Amino acid sequence: MDEQKKVNGLILYPEMKPVLSLLSPDQKAKILDAILGRFDGESPDFSGDALLNMAWVVLSQAFERDAQHYAEKCEKSRKAINERWNRIKSDTKNTDVYGRIKDDTKNTDVKNVIRNIPTTTTTTTTTKNKTPLSPLDADTNESAQKPPPKPRRKQTGNSRPELVASIEAYAGTEGELHDALVAFEDMRRQIRKPLTGEALRLSLAKLDKLAGEDVPMKAAIVQQSVQRGWAGLFELKPDGSGNPYTEQASPEFLEFLSRCNL
Repeated sequence: MDEQKKVNGLILYPEMKPVLSLLSPDQKAKILDAILGRFDGESPDFSGDALLNMAWVVLSQAFERDAQHYAEKCEKSRKAINERWNRIKSDTKNTDVYGRIKDDTKNTDVKNVIRNIPTTTTTTTTTKNKTPLSPLDADTNESAQKPPPKPRRKQTGNSRPELVASIEAYAGTEGELHDALVAFEDMRRQIRKPLTGEALRLSLAKLDKLAGEDVPMKAAIVQQSVQRGWAGLFELKPDGSGNPYTEQASPEFLEFLSRCNL
């Protein structure tokens, strides 16, 4: 029999048991020695014992079949690994570790590496071939992408000429009530609670509710709020009744009243 190649392992199958059961203990020991000899590439000669030779032929065929199957499996794995390796090397877009190995991996000059780092890293996002931008261009590009601010809703009737026009439409262009309402508007500005067009409309409506058609009473109600620094209009109070909100007029406000001769 031809000399066998050195092998790393052998497999015994249940189907071999009927063949081995025909052998005597001495023959089984020789078979075991022959099996162990295959690990070193040895090939036994059982030509003088027909039964032992038959058993060895059956076992050898099984061992050869397993060895061939193992060799085919190894070859198939080797080809798969080579194909994958070649695909990784040819794929320029691959971000695997092997694709990032540089030619100058032995260079340990940290200062030189830092000097070679690009100073501008901001890029546009509209094209695949991104072009570096200067910091000024980057800020301009960023501001251009922001949506324009929404225009504020313009409120009408809040300027002083418009408020005065509303007062004149209500109380005429002169008279005690007109002067009191103008002073009330000035006072609201002085205490940092300026009237709006809507606030003036509500104040005049409350004035009508408090005094009806009595113009002198309307003027007195407005003068009361101006004299006491009240932001609203209230019923006439007896002298010394105080602020309905228990607030005291500041010295600055009293000075304002003296300028208005109220």
